[in-house]
Amino acid sequence: QSTRKSFASMSFSFSHEDDAITENAPGNPTIVIKVGTSSLVDANTGLPALSKIACLIENVCILKRQKLNVVLVSSGAVGFGCLALNLKERPSGVMMKQALAATGQAKLMELYGRMFNSLGESCAQVLLTYENLGNRSQHKNAINTFEALFK
Repeated sequence: QSTRKSFASMSFSFSHEDDAITENAPGNPTIVIKVGTSSLVDANTGLPALSKIACLIENVCILKRQKLNVVLVSSGAVGFGCLALNLKERPSGVMMKQALAATGQAKLMELYGRMFNSLGESCAQVLLTYENLGNRSQHKNAINTFEALFK
């Protein structure tokens, strides 16, 4: 079954199905929260939606303090790249999008880091591809990385 919770106009879906929860530590389920660019960047101004992001981070911290393992899957790198490079429109070319994502990811992680630190928590970035998860040894390495981060 899936429980839907809403925090300050942001919707998160917590899945409680057996295959959606992994036990990394005894009794500590993993909650995966996916946020898209529209939750992180104000559509009208193109600026970071700071109140939404702060609400998101506060709620992640609440879940962590309840001894839940939390994974935040975040889009928004291209949007933050546009902001960092003062672009008014999102480009269509792959090369430019990749450059913006590289720039924006650093800015997004910097913001996440400052917000988590202000609440006494830390954060980390794990970059994965389908190829990583399809390769048995890389898949195991990814699992080991998450288990280490959850400790």
